[in-house]
Amino acid sequence: MESTVQSAPILVTGASGYVASHCVKQLLEAGYRVRGTVRSLKNPKKVDFLYKLVPEKKDNLELVEADLLLPETWVEATKGVEYVLHVASPFIMGNPREDLLIKPAVEGTLNVLEAALKNGVKKVVITSSVASVWYGNWDKKMVNEDDWSIESACGSYEKSKVRAERAAWDFWRKHVGKIEIATICPGLMVGPVFAMMGGASEEIVTDLMLNRVPGLPKLAFGLVDVRDVALAHIKAMESPTSNGQRYLLVGGTYWFIDIANVLREEFEKHGYKIPKTVFNRCLIKFAANFDKKIKSIVNVLGKEMRVDNSKSIKELGINYRDPKQALIDMGWSFINLGGIPDKRKKK
Repeated sequence: MESTVQSAPILVTGASGYVASHCVKQLLEAGYRVRGTVRSLKNPKKVDFLYKLVPEKKDNLELVEADLLLPETWVEATKGVEYVLHVASPFIMGNPREDLLIKPAVEGTLNVLEAALKNGVKKVVITSSVASVWYGNWDKKMVNEDDWSIESACGSYEKSKVRAERAAWDFWRKHVGKIEIATICPGLMVGPVFAMMGGASEEIVTDLMLNRVPGLPKLAFGLVDVRDVALAHIKAMESPTSNGQRYLLVGGTYWFIDIANVLREEFEKHGYKIPKTVFNRCLIKFAANFDKKIKSIVNVLGKEMRVDNSKSIKELGINYRDPKQALIDMGWSFINLGGIPDKRKKK
């Protein structure tokens, strides 16, 4: 990926997040100037590591404060910007109250878009999710960019992704010719982390490596390397072909037991005990009566995720990395960062 250093910075929202930090890194490596938003510049955990991603280009990175629900912060953040990668989005594990996720997801997206339009931004690339596509479409042979999740089949998180993305497209249709958008809909992102920030894949892999789950439900995940997701954002930003387009990003479908097997093969020899027991559906349905996190997965038990990723390959040129290696890289990054104890060390 090559570029000429731009006079105007690229705005990356939620810069300290998992995929956003990879976007920042790849943009800096490509020669772009980057302006990243964080909730607070006073939090070293969410600021300091970003300047270390590409040390020789740290002067090309500017960090500013912005809040999804404060429109005025986005008006300021988007000044002098030509392109925005809107990656920031609320996420809470389990199935929380809808207002905790849907309002900030929808209003945050619209606040960014309104500010971008006001300041003459050319294009906004928005991070959505396969959750806005797959839920309720389980009987289809394969889902693609024309599909939308059926809200009656969705939990709070999935609804937040559907409504935020639909709100973005409604906004775009009202302002055709004034601003362009594209949306990226990744599956469960795996791969190395630069900081331990939480999130779905981080929690899943950490729980498996620390043997904190009693068993493995029959759940299917569309996995994708976070580095491919970041690259797709940048390719979509750069390519006029992506104007007004959605892209599904999934590198392969893995069942929960497949993920556990990959981690066991790599890490068991280093002292990590990865669970093997597969839970049956009846046991999980019973447990769902007492645990909101378990309740949120009941609808998708045993349903295979089949996703057509051909559009992202053809139009964005994504050559998908192996999700198996991405899982391994993720595990080692947790160990190297101290998020998981290094059991190779002598006691």
